[in-house]
Amino acid sequence: MAPVKQGLAASHAVIHDTAIVDPSARIPASCRIGPYCTVAAGVEMGENCELLSHVVIGGPTRIGNHNRIFPFAAIGIEPQDLKYKGEPTRLEIGDHNVIREYVTISRGTQGGGGLTRVGSHTLIMAYTHIAHDCVIGNHVILANAATLGGHITVEDWAVVGALCPVHQFVRIGAHSYIGGGTTITQDVLPFSLTSAERDTHAFGLNKVGLERR
Repeated sequence: MAPVKQGLAASHAVIHDTAIVDPSARIPASCRIGPYCTVAAGVEMGENCELLSHVVIGGPTRIGNHNRIFPFAAIGIEPQDLKYKGEPTRLEIGDHNVIREYVTISRGTQGGGGLTRVGSHTLIMAYTHIAHDCVIGNHVILANAATLGGHITVEDWAVVGALCPVHQFVRIGAHSYIGGGTTITQDVLPFSLTSAERDTHAFGLNKVGLERR
């Protein structure tokens, strides 16, 4: 590890020699950027963030405090929307999040308000995709390969199971739990259990999740 080159906002941050950090990126001294990471112009990181290795962060992106991002995640990249023509849009991520391997999170689009937002205390597991203009609440869990189309809202404490595709413009209610492998094409009720094994309908109350809280 070596100190970042003079001229960056983070003149004492610990940045690996192989990492590429744009001189305009704002990186506090408490951050650590591992091997082969790329941090673009327009990126602003909070205190005590760690990029383990091979992480790509595009901008404009603002990341809060105490976030850990694992290898091969691509954060703040251009949206996968044919209508996007390079307009200035952004991504905002809160505090105390864990973003695991191969996660992709796109910036917003002009037609969707220009902002993708992830809250705080979330666990975003490997291969998850969060598309443009999504709003993710606090204490959310997105299990492996959860795939969120554009303009989706996931409210606080919701859990989206592994291998779940979620259709654009859907709202997933607070404290709900979606079983693995469920295709979601309509809104999910708050506090509910939803599963493909039950014809993709809510079939009960998320009693375990509610008791834990």
